[in-house]
Amino acid sequence: MAIFSTYGQNGKKLSFANWISNISPEDTPFGSATGKESVKQTKYSWQCDSLAKASADNAVAEGSDAGEAVMKPTTEISNVTQILRKVVHVSDTADATDNYGRGKELMYQLSKAGAEIKRDLESSMLKNGPAVAGSAGSQVRKMGGFQALVGMSTGEAVNETGHTGTEPDPDTGAVVVAKSGTAGTFTEAQLFDLTGQLYLAGAKADTIMVHPKHSKFFSALQEKDATRVRYFQNTKTIDLEVSTIVDPLGQKFSVVYNRFMPEDAVYIFNPSDWTQMVFRAPKREELAKTGSSEKWMIEMEVGLRHRNPYASAVLKLEV
Repeated sequence: MAIFSTYGQNGKKLSFANWISNISPEDTPFGSATGKESVKQTKYSWQCDSLAKASADNAVAEGSDAGEAVMKPTTEISNVTQILRKVVHVSDTADATDNYGRGKELMYQLSKAGAEIKRDLESSMLKNGPAVAGSAGSQVRKMGGFQALVGMSTGEAVNETGHTGTEPDPDTGAVVVAKSGTAGTFTEAQLFDLTGQLYLAGAKADTIMVHPKHSKFFSALQEKDATRVRYFQNTKTIDLEVSTIVDPLGQKFSVVYNRFMPEDAVYIFNPSDWTQMVFRAPKREELAKTGSSEKWMIEMEVGLRHRNPYASAVLKLEV
């Protein structure tokens, strides 16, 4: 008699895991490290100032008149807020259906949308170009991103297209935006030249943020020709990670890898110099019900502020 096997069996129960594995990363290192401050307008401004250049010629004749004062006004910098939105639309039937791995479909989709908008904000702050003021028509308003707020010339607004980031600090002459000389690669000399420029500018940068694709470059800093060699002692673990760098001036930097960084740049900064300017905090809002479904919107409005254009630096790959 033939054996009755599962191949001819009907009515088998499904074997389906009662959980959902989300394979997308949710960590946002830049947004998590920076502070938040409320703002009351879509366009907001702040002021920067600098001392006169140090001079070895400050010598006057004994008994001479005081002369005229040489003074300058503060510099005003502006940015705008950006509206970020996610919409979730679920039928009443789908929400009432029992599903593996989650309770109500609507709440699950809202949770996903909340994580997505957080990642969108991270990407906007790190990758946006100069600010776009927007218009009453179809042009959307976009915040100026990290690179648009670093190394700006005196009096230049972030939404002006002439900004190159190579203007020197009016006080010290430091240039905090640089391009590598070889397409596709950074060098140790370029990195330390930029940290040296930050030192000249009086910055307190302590973080180097970079895309994970450049991890090999930082790992290779442990070795240089025959003069610098990694040292392993009584261990079976080969440690290639570089998490901290001390430059020739004694400045200490934590190396932070961020999946949402532009692949062609290294950012050097102190998180305390950067602030998320919150015009409208993230909010879930149920939209009008027009049938047997529920439609919800998550929306927020945020901008970015850099305390001092010369407190951070950008190393760009040559194109």
